[in-house]
Amino acid sequence: MKNGRNASKLSFPFRLQFHPNTTLHNALPDTWTGTEFEDQLAKIITSGAHLYDVYAQDNPNDESLQLIGKLYSKGFTTRSMFGDKTLFYQHTRFEDDLVTYPDWKGPAQDIMTKQQQTTGEGYHYPDLPFV
Repeated sequence: MKNGRNASKLSFPFRLQFHPNTTLHNALPDTWTGTEFEDQLAKIITSGAHLYDVYAQDNPNDESLQLIGKLYSKGFTTRSMFGDKTLFYQHTRFEDDLVTYPDWKGPAQDIMTKQQQTTGEGYHYPDLPFV
């Protein structure tokens, strides 16, 4: 859908990676501190805070990631009954993606096969460093 109308041609990346902002990532402790995670976030996320860099992998044959956007907060964090108990994201099944991009099927199957190997040498998605 585009502007409420069916799009004539779909276009979407093979994979998205939300890479946390380094400053916020480093502000969260690696071990339990006795403070709930939501309360920790409320202390470090301010209005307008840079939360994530969003990267896209165009197709399964190319592991390079391209920065396509940045995610910022519009306000301060707050708990809500809806967000804590009801919020639900519906993801499209990968099989549906393959209808649009059938040439992804072979390379994607190769990735899944490598991931299922138990040798420890399986495929891994490239990670981005914290700098």
